[in-house]
Amino acid sequence: MTATELDLIVEVILKTNDAPTDDQRHELATRLGELENDFQRIAGQVFSSDLLSKKDIPPDVGACGRSVQRYRLALSCLRSLPDEIWARIFEEGLSTWWLGNHEYLQVLEQPPDIDLPDIFDLTPLPLQIRNLEPKLRVYLSRSGGTPLSINFKTSQEVWNDSDARSLTESNLLSLLIAQCHRWQSLELCLPADMYNTVLHPIKGNMPLLQTLQLIVIDPSTSQSQLRALDLNYNGPGPALAFGASFTLTKLERLTLYANQRSLSLFTLFELITLPALSRLTIRGEFSPLESLASSVCKKVLDLIKRSKCSLQHLSFEFPLDTRQEAIYHILSLSPDLEYLEVPHLDSEGLRRLVLTPDRAESSNPSASHPNILPKLKILKLCWYGDFDSPETNPPYFPLNETGIVDASALKDVVHSRTQALYALNGDLSRESHPLEEVDLRRYDAMKLESDWNKATNTNVEETSDALAQEIEEDLDHIHYYGWTHPDERELQDEDRANPDVHTELDRQIRKMESIDLESYPNTLVFARRNIPHFLEEIRTMNAGRIPGDDIFDFRGRVGKLSDKWKPFILRDARKSPYSWRYTANVAANLTCHTPTEIHADQEEDEDERVWARIISYHP
Repeated sequence: MTATELDLIVEVILKTNDAPTDDQRHELATRLGELENDFQRIAGQVFSSDLLSKKDIPPDVGACGRSVQRYRLALSCLRSLPDEIWARIFEEGLSTWWLGNHEYLQVLEQPPDIDLPDIFDLTPLPLQIRNLEPKLRVYLSRSGGTPLSINFKTSQEVWNDSDARSLTESNLLSLLIAQCHRWQSLELCLPADMYNTVLHPIKGNMPLLQTLQLIVIDPSTSQSQLRALDLNYNGPGPALAFGASFTLTKLERLTLYANQRSLSLFTLFELITLPALSRLTIRGEFSPLESLASSVCKKVLDLIKRSKCSLQHLSFEFPLDTRQEAIYHILSLSPDLEYLEVPHLDSEGLRRLVLTPDRAESSNPSASHPNILPKLKILKLCWYGDFDSPETNPPYFPLNETGIVDASALKDVVHSRTQALYALNGDLSRESHPLEEVDLRRYDAMKLESDWNKATNTNVEETSDALAQEIEEDLDHIHYYGWTHPDERELQDEDRANPDVHTELDRQIRKMESIDLESYPNTLVFARRNIPHFLEEIRTMNAGRIPGDDIFDFRGRVGKLSDKWKPFILRDARKSPYSWRYTANVAANLTCHTPTEIHADQEEDEDERVWARIISYHP
């Protein structure tokens, strides 16, 4: 038989637990000997399971070692035992710990799962766990590579006993976690702190998981140390359950991800109370028209009311109709919020964020919308499509479409949270913080810039804009040749031997070297087009990446250009209260500069801080 045919036989044996025939056993044993010899040749030592547990072993060693393991398991004498013997093996001690797989083992009349219920007999807990471990180990070995349905439940008594807790964690849980790639259905009942520590290895390693149920033991004690919870669930709903309601007294950060099949994840909001919650992030890929998705804001609002928490960071990173009143109710209950990320806000939504810092809320009872988010520092908006258009089908955003933001309303928001605050003679109230950044994704950045200039009465230097566009195209060309993506290496090798490429790059840099920015009244468009960033990136490329660099010193000349243009760009940056950056006409970033008194001996340090921000990149 060929190696491939033998691999298929092993696959069937491990899946069905049938014993190999005599002929198959002979063929498999011969092949196993060859694999063991290959392993010793590659690894330099005899096969050992402990060797495979090392993280730094070469891929060839690991692949060969896993094949040895599979062939050894297929040839194990245990697989030739009749079911009656297997029944006796699992029968002892199973009055309180049921292990069975009716579909694959056919030794117990039990559901096809691993069921580990409460321990309540008179046997000392540590001894019960020690007795159970070898049975669980044999079961997992006997069950081959079949999917597992796990029901792991223990009483609080187990976790109150230090020896029992240690044995459960290191002996039982470690065995089950090592098989997480086989988990199909999982029900866990653990102290909350263990969800954040012991279960960490399962992250990203559960390709078969379809059903998940999490139960937390004794919220009043064991949950007190859990400070962050990150649930990323892609499985089908509604097979997701969370047990009874509970309170996490110390949890500060909650992150949830769901898609069209796993929206039942959001039922968690109905069960938890989080008095210390300060960071809430919800990500998803689903239509906002789904009934459960559309009620997310209401669920979050109920959570905040129930928990009486004070959010500082809130992210809704999924398609959402932001016109619903629940969103603004959430914001009104979050006076300490500094970071807000939501989908597109229309004109009315933006104007509700306009701040009137000179008026106390109590003195403004007639206002239709009171002040919200007085401490907001960062605002991020993302266009997911027009919910009123029947042609738009979130969550799949049309790649060739961009949104349009009301620049006039955005200007009012920014002005009210920056210059209007600065006008208070620098005496900013503790209740109000200046806005620092506005980030806009999937918007028409060029139109936004035009509308912004009209709204703010900004005179645009068209000559500077045309020059910046020309420089940007030249730098993109140079940067392309410095790119070392594997698919482009053959092309780069041809370019390095092509003098025409060297001459063209030299021509482009010479053209830039001839530009004198002193004659241009406004050079901020250079920063807006990320030109300082590309200059710095090319300057710091490794030697030999750009064709002809060893002859024409492209990197060094670009670095000198950056130093030459830096004073003029810094000059205009210091004069402007705002600076825009945009990328590929689908993303725009507005940075707001807080006016500060700079002493002469601090000017150089301040310039370096501003320049560091300018050469950074906003994708």
